[in-house]
Amino acid sequence: MKATIGGMPLNGGAWKVLDTEGLLDSPGFQVPSVERLRHGALGGKGRAQGRTVKVTGRVETTSAAEQMQARNILAGLFRDGGSSTAVIENGGFELSSEVQLIDQVTFRPLSVFYASWELSLYAVDPFLYGPDRVSYSFPGGIGVGLAFPLFGAAGVLTYGTAVDADQPVTNQGTQTSYPTMYVRGDFPGGVQITAAGRTILWPWPTDARQPVRIEQTGTVWVGSSNLTNQARTRQWMPLEPGQTYTPRLSALQGGTGYLETHQRDPYV
Repeated sequence: MKATIGGMPLNGGAWKVLDTEGLLDSPGFQVPSVERLRHGALGGKGRAQGRTVKVTGRVETTSAAEQMQARNILAGLFRDGGSSTAVIENGGFELSSEVQLIDQVTFRPLSVFYASWELSLYAVDPFLYGPDRVSYSFPGGIGVGLAFPLFGAAGVLTYGTAVDADQPVTNQGTQTSYPTMYVRGDFPGGVQITAAGRTILWPWPTDARQPVRIEQTGTVWVGSSNLTNQARTRQWMPLEPGQTYTPRLSALQGGTGYLETHQRDPYV
């Protein structure tokens, strides 16, 4: 099993992870209930809670100075109380979660040759995520155009070969997924995105230097500005477990560019 936190490998070389308590456990669920007179308790849909994670391990050293350096590396993984990405890989299967430090970093030198350490972490998001997968969609006609090989031997006019314009997006996880889409390119009249019978219409010019980011949780961003209200049609496109759809990008008034879809499979 391999483990990294904040990009720092904690299982290799001098570092060794001994336990990741809570990271691969399923989180608890909070179920609301209402007591009704003479009717007993009525329960509602449960909501997954965050997970508490305790990572323990040891590090091999050759001097007290190396031990202090190892201690500083651990303490620096969560600068200013921020979060870091914890990644566990086991048998070629990789899962990750955003975690925060909720207690002190415990570092115990046991001799000059090794020390034990412990991190108490909390993940607000109850889900674990697989690696990011990227799919691309292009407007119709990309790769097609009149071409004449001026210096070629054949000297034959052709119209080019169309690229594979649409790539499918699949949720292989066990929970509903909300992909993120980026419209990259210059489309002066905006774009329309369709998938699974749903439509998102963005009737405003796009700039290749600043893509339009569409979060399928229900927001549209340009840079750091939330411009969700400017999308004319907002039929969001979540993916249920096992579902596949193929996004299609249409330019409303011509232009160049493409649609980039990021999908991470969620697990509970």
